[in-house]
Amino acid sequence: MWRSPEVLKACSDAAGVDLDVIMDYEIGQLNVQLPKHVDKSNAITDNLPPPDPPKASDNDIEPEEEGADLKDLVSAWHRDSYPWVCVLMLSDPIGMSGGETALRKGDGGILKMRQPGMGYAVMMQGSMVSHAALRTLGSGERITFVVSMRPRDPLLPDTSTLRTVKPISNNDELFRQWADYRFDVVAQRLAKIREMLQAEGRPAAETHRLTKEWVQAQVEYLQKTVNEMDLDDYVAPNFK
Repeated sequence: MWRSPEVLKACSDAAGVDLDVIMDYEIGQLNVQLPKHVDKSNAITDNLPPPDPPKASDNDIEPEEEGADLKDLVSAWHRDSYPWVCVLMLSDPIGMSGGETALRKGDGGILKMRQPGMGYAVMMQGSMVSHAALRTLGSGERITFVVSMRPRDPLLPDTSTLRTVKPISNNDELFRQWADYRFDVVAQRLAKIREMLQAEGRPAAETHRLTKEWVQAQVEYLQKTVNEMDLDDYVAPNFK
């Protein structure tokens, strides 16, 4: 689903930049809010409440200014590990109390983003915007389906990091896919610089400058690739 051209185009159009899934490991993260009294050591499927009956759809997701009680957060204020995230709502939010995403604005103010309708999604540049999830009140379910994305163009900035995902991941598989995607980006960049340097008539000094700048950029990119796999450098998860 998430790699279908139609879905990627819809996500890219909403974001304003051509996007691709960051890697297979980050497809289909399922977030389920459980009531406080539930034993969270049990399997999630054993704790889900019965589904709410369908209600009339309401897809109005206009943001609200600073109206939420921000004392009851599901997660601490944070920024995501990857540049973009698509959050698909699987629960019916009609009649839901709470459950908004709180966004911290540049001036320090808080903006509440209401949940989209069931089957609708929100695109967020989560690596750049500090945000937190507000708790849903009552006994209703709140289930979201999440996928992380990055710009498809290998020359665009890539802010990806593993610091917040390493503590909660199968790092054997995460690191394998992380290295593969990063090497693929370098391979695409190499193809582009080779094509650029094939043009004849360029002065030697310019070829030297372009090559030096490209190599320095790749050294930094590859060093970050290695540094992100350091198991001692991480941000501990903080969910309530």
